[in-house]
Parts: sequence; structure tokens; C-alpha cells
Amino acid sequence: MERQAQAGSGGGVLLAPRRERLSLRRALPAALAVALLGASVRARAQPAPEVAPPSSDGAQGEAPPGPPPAPLPPTAARSATLGPTPGARIDAPTPAPPRSARRSWVDPWSGSQLFVQLGAHPNVFAPGLQQTRNGTAELVAFLSPRFSLGKDWQLRATLPLSYELTDTSATATTRSNELRLGNTLLGLWYRSIPEVWGVHVMVAPTLTLPTSLEARSQTLIVSPGLLVQAARGFERVLGGDLLVIASAGYQRPLYEFTTPGTVNTPVYPPQCYGGDPSCVEQVSGVANPRDLLTWTLTVTPSWGRVSPGVLFRMTHVWPYTFSELPGVESLEGRATVRNQSFFAVWVDYSWNAWLTTEVGYQLTRLSLDADGTYGNPFFAQYQEGMRVYLGTNVSFDALVRSLRGEDGEGGVVRARRGGPAVTF
Repeated sequence: MERQAQAGSGGGVLLAPRRERLSLRRALPAALAVALLGASVRARAQPAPEVAPPSSDGAQGEAPPGPPPAPLPPTAARSATLGPTPGARIDAPTPAPPRSARRSWVDPWSGSQLFVQLGAHPNVFAPGLQQTRNGTAELVAFLSPRFSLGKDWQLRATLPLSYELTDTSATATTRSNELRLGNTLLGLWYRSIPEVWGVHVMVAPTLTLPTSLEARSQTLIVSPGLLVQAARGFERVLGGDLLVIASAGYQRPLYEFTTPGTVNTPVYPPQCYGGDPSCVEQVSGVANPRDLLTWTLTVTPSWGRVSPGVLFRMTHVWPYTFSELPGVESLEGRATVRNQSFFAVWVDYSWNAWLTTEVGYQLTRLSLDADGTYGNPFFAQYQEGMRVYLGTNVSFDALVRSLRGEDGEGGVVRARRGGPAVTF
């Protein structure tokens, strides 16, 4: 087609070398005809306008940064051909080509979401599971904003909140109906590591801030860490898609003291006698965590709007050790590492691009039972960390696009949430 355009424009040039003097009456119609012929051929040879490709900010295992641009219609994709589109009526008008996709203010915030969970211990519905009817019901929310710094880097944050609906002695709250904050997790994710065998790897330095009451009582200053995540998707597995996500993280908390203390200094010193620990502002003799190693495995198949999943996480905690003092007895054979597991199983249903509901079961527990033996990490009726729950996930960027009349993809971003934040 470019050769035809050059030939058309060349047809006008061939008239110039003629040395004879042309009259205005003869030259004007010829020049006008050549100009119209060249413009017509150039218009036919002009390629169809390109549509901006989808943004590469998205990565496997996470929600895409925005809806992909609409593909060119067949008639528009073949508009550069000379002649009518095959199969189309000759007198049918050619539709206007779509406009190029433009980035909006919501695109850098893709993946931001709010997950709200209403959970209850199974003994609320089956009191016979435990010897006492000390049921617990609570609301838990995870606010997880995301902001992309180009295609390579992304800022992520997670802030957990909890609100106990009951007033039981099984929880750590000291007042009824108390809103509690968890620790704020910040991460700077690098997402442009080349894939190997279809596995997409991301790494992030992290910072955990002491926004929870427990962390402040432990005199936590900040907890730096490093998190590595690998995701692999599989298509056409049992008629659906399968996503496998594995991650591992390390943290080194920094404290003011190696043992927890009171958050507020009492106005008057407490009255105590002998070796009572209330004589000091130390609330426990258990040492604070020195090193934390966490690994997680998540498997989520999906069939259309339905997506079940299972998650297992193990946290290994190495606490500070105390010096041996003469005359002070210490326990022999005490454990040097504390192990905590988290197990969850759920079923998601995506109603639209921005709203997903979830029903599930989860258990958080220490690996050892009270008798020192390893317990069941999947079900333990005497563990207070067992919950059945109903959850709702709202994707903020998909909600904004829906209000603006744009289509998008939604669902829970499992690669970013994956259960409650680690407390220490």
C-alpha cells in the first residue's frame, strides 16, 4: 500500500520535468486531478489508529491495574485494505475507530481493597464443643491500599482493625465493645523480575509499625523485614483456572526493652511484697520475639464467578534469651522457638467487578497443646482462635470504574491479603 501511495504521489512529479510551457487552463485541471488522486491513495494506505496496549503493571497472582482496552472491530481492523470488508454490506457505514485508552487517576491505585469479616467461634452455634459457653463474635477489617510507582514498583499497606461484639474473657480486650488496631504493614514491591517457567516472583522490603496496643506494650519501635512471593497460574485445570502462591518473609523487630511492659506509667507505684512482678512495670517475664520467619502457601482454583481456596501459614519465632544469673533458677529443656500456625479455607463468589462475598473457616493456634504435644493445625475445638466467618471484599478501583461506566475485573486479591497480618 505504501508503494501505491508513492506511485500516486510520483504521478504528480512526472508532470514537472516537462519543459513545454502549459497554459493556466490546461495545467490547473491536471494538477487538481493529480492532487486528488494522491490524497485518495494516501488515505487508503493510512494504517488504522493503534489502541494503547494493556498496562504491564499487573502481575500474575494479583489483580490487573485496569480494564483492558476494547479490541478493534473487524471492520476497523481492516480499514487499511483497498475495497469493502469481506462479509459486510458495501453501503454499511464504517464505524469510527475507538479512542486510545487513557490513564486516569484511579489506575495507580489498582488493587486497593477493603475486606470486612464477621466471625464467630463455633461454640456460639454449638455450645457443646467446649465446657463453658464463652462464645466470641467479632468484626475484623483489612484496609489494603496500593499505589503504583510506574510498572516496576508498587507501594502497599495493610491496616487491620477488629471490634469484639461480645464481652468474653477469651480475648485480649480489656473493655467491652472495644475497637482495636493491628500493626500497620508497609511494603515497597518490585514486580519486574523476569518469569522463569511461568513463575512470577516479587520481592519487597517491609516495615511494620507499632499501631497495635500489644506492640506498644512490647515497646516495639519498628520491625524491618523482607518478603518474597512467587505465583504460578495454570489454565484448564478441571475445567477452570488454578493459582498457586507461595511466600516467605523474615522480620527483625527492634524494641526498647526485651520484655513487655505497661503502656502508660502508673501515677502511683504499686504495693507489692517479695518477688511479686507487680513491683515493676514489667507485665510479663516472656521475652519479646527477636527473629521471625514466616512462610505461606495459597491455592485458589476458580470456575467463573466461584473461587474456593485454601491457605496455610507457619510462623517461627525465636525470642530473646536471658543471661544465666547465679542463684536464679531457670527452666530446663525450655523451647527456643515458638511456632504458630494459621489455616483457612473459603469459597468466594464475585457478584460484579468490585464486590465479592466469602464464607469460610479459619484457625489460628500455637503448635503445642497444653500438655506439650503437637496439636491439630486444622481443627481444635478447645482453641480460642477458631472462627467461622462471612466476609465481603470491595475493590476500590473497580468500584470507581463501574461508577464511571467502565468494565473491569474484580475479586479478592489473594496474593496481597492472604489472612490476618502477623502479630508479635
